[in-house]
Amino acid sequence: MKRILIITSILIFFTSCKKEEKEICGCKNPKTELQWLNQLIKNAENDTTGIYTGQIYYEVVNNQEMFFVLMELDTINGNIKHWFNCDGEKINFTFSEEPKNMKLNHLIYSNYKKNKK
Repeated sequence: MKRILIITSILIFFTSCKKEEKEICGCKNPKTELQWLNQLIKNAENDTTGIYTGQIYYEVVNNQEMFFVLMELDTINGNIKHWFNCDGEKINFTFSEEPKNMKLNHLIYSNYKKNKK
């Protein structure tokens, strides 16, 4: 009886603990709920040119939510670092204003292919 009580207690504990999802820009799933981000990811998935190869991170810089996109996105200037706010508007920083020491610990999307040996 004691064993059943312990097992039941453990099961109740683990089933009641739900990982609370952090909202990003007011969304539970920004990859599908933010139209501009969803379109950027679709472009990356269908890209054959390489300009959409890279990664997208979510960051909070100076209390402002933003997405840090490490992709070329165009063939004109060769810049691979882009910042966008939650509405998909590009945030332009001068070199001295550019966010430093970002943790890059919240990966939203990556289409880098790992080499298999």
